[in-house]
Amino acid sequence: MGDPAGVGPLVTVQALARVPRVLESHRIVVVGTSADLEAAARTVGCEWDTTTISLPHRGRARVGVVTNHLDIPPGRVGILVPEGVPDLAATPGHPTIEGGRAQLAFIDAALGLVTGGLADALVTGPVSKVSICRALGGESFTGHTEHLARAAGVATDAVTMIFIGPRLRVALVTTHLPLADVPRALTVDRIAWTLSRVVTALRDRWRIDRPRVVVLGLNPHAGEDGILGSEERTVIAPAIARFRASPEARGAEVAGPAPSETGIRDVLEGRFDCAVAMYHDQATIACKLLEKGRSVNLTLGLPFVRTSVDHGVAYDAAASGTADPGSMIAALELAARLTDATPRSGP
Repeated sequence: MGDPAGVGPLVTVQALARVPRVLESHRIVVVGTSADLEAAARTVGCEWDTTTISLPHRGRARVGVVTNHLDIPPGRVGILVPEGVPDLAATPGHPTIEGGRAQLAFIDAALGLVTGGLADALVTGPVSKVSICRALGGESFTGHTEHLARAAGVATDAVTMIFIGPRLRVALVTTHLPLADVPRALTVDRIAWTLSRVVTALRDRWRIDRPRVVVLGLNPHAGEDGILGSEERTVIAPAIARFRASPEARGAEVAGPAPSETGIRDVLEGRFDCAVAMYHDQATIACKLLEKGRSVNLTLGLPFVRTSVDHGVAYDAAASGTADPGSMIAALELAARLTDATPRSGP
């Protein structure tokens, strides 16, 4: 459910009230606090049928779930309050260190459901990195994506964040890095690997036989032939060439490096199926402006399906009791579609 003081509880209860087909065909567990979810439901005037479930678990990451089924009656939503988390309502718009601890406990308990074979997908609400870092006593927490990768035994640079909307798909080569660190993080291997992951996902998940991908440059005007930066010549173009020579490139069209605004426009106008951005805001500004409330953050490379909302905790909206559940609805629906299309390996 994300940060108890943010819009996570509000968008969760509203979204679940608006996806009856998903509720009818899937068992859904909200990992969070009953008190916050019930308060959110009262705030938005939302009625929903819930049942509290209890799953013994241990540890902070790689939670071991000690059961082999989820006892949730049809049409109901299960609520799992992790052990050690007080089931008390937070004050919307007022983050706390206790809330930071709770957010991390929610993530790890939900992780236990998917790694324990009890869930096929993980849908995450917005969290506060600052609150979690404070709860950890200054230990770094850069985001869901990196935390889930480490907990699942995957290198943090071996997962790909991709935003999916009705009109726009944009994948990221790097994720939560300071802008000054991005040029050093861009390597031929990393960009070529990202292209391979994206093209494979377009084929396998979206059934696009001949994927068309445009790779965005790092610098203004894609470097302007080296006048405004050299990364396009020294790193990005060689990475594209390496991917084109790989077996994974069969039938795919990969163009670039292209200026950011041109590449995004070309995806919007249907000339490409996806853009590959070099850094976080290069992708998210376009997605949040053009697909506000409709895009989903999907993580490629994890051993389970993970989708997320495309927005943050929005304390101001939480305090006023208003929140748009559009992205959470889209995240739930995408997770349901992807799990329906993926063979289940667990019980």
